[in-house]
Amino acid sequence: MPGPKGAHAISGSWRMVKVESVSQKGLTMTLKSTPDGLSMNLPFYRESYEAKFDGKDYPVTGEAGGTVSLQKVNDNTIEETRKKDGKLIAVNKMTVEGNTMKVVSKDRNGNVMSFTADKQ
Repeated sequence: MPGPKGAHAISGSWRMVKVESVSQKGLTMTLKSTPDGLSMNLPFYRESYEAKFDGKDYPVTGEAGGTVSLQKVNDNTIEETRKKDGKLIAVNKMTVEGNTMKVVSKDRNGNVMSFTADKQ
């Protein structure tokens, strides 16, 4: 969507087409199974959590803060619900197939983003 008439050229809606300059640290997320849940560490954003598969809210440490709740959909899929100040931010569905994980994220406004990640 273009910006208003007379606005700077940068004004408007932009969609990322290609990401070129992201460090390996920025692309790496570590997930670890716990006996009844999952822990996540995202070093680039200094973000982490440890949560159980019980649908309850658990704190997210780091810059974003907020809470996360987890549901185990099946042996290959986990649904992660993110909240900030008690309000929904996004629901992320993470599905593993072999050494690839597909993540589909839907925010509170219905916007959808998806990406794949390879197991290291």
